[in-house]
Amino acid sequence: MNKKIVVLMVEDNNHDIVAARRAWEKLEIENPLFIVSNGEACLDYLVGKGKFSDTQKYPHPSLLLLDINLPKMNGLKVLERVRKNPNLKDLPVVMVTTSKREEDKAISSELGISGFIIKSLDFDEFVESMKLVQAMLAEMEP
Repeated sequence: MNKKIVVLMVEDNNHDIVAARRAWEKLEIENPLFIVSNGEACLDYLVGKGKFSDTQKYPHPSLLLLDINLPKMNGLKVLERVRKNPNLKDLPVVMVTTSKREEDKAISSELGISGFIIKSLDFDEFVESMKLVQAMLAEMEP
């Protein structure tokens, strides 16, 4: 896969971050995975604000993996702001969350997500669900 296609993950749970990195390795995904821990940091990263202004160090992502339950600003609010920003509105977003609430899925769908992954506590099931991300990255190849 193309290392230029950058993925930004917004996740505050260290266990889930480790699981995502392990899944990345198991699936042999070579794309860079950048991680921020809250909704505000995500928006700052996406617009290159503050410490994220160095685009060499923090390149613009081609795919956003977004948790719903986040500190400072939840993932649905982040998604809403992303969709309202003319420079970000077409960014593919996959919700990666423990939320099984139909309302969360419905709101996410209304805001134009590309996928919805429910995080499993079972690592092999989580890896299986991350194959959606792997397939999306393969489709983004030039």
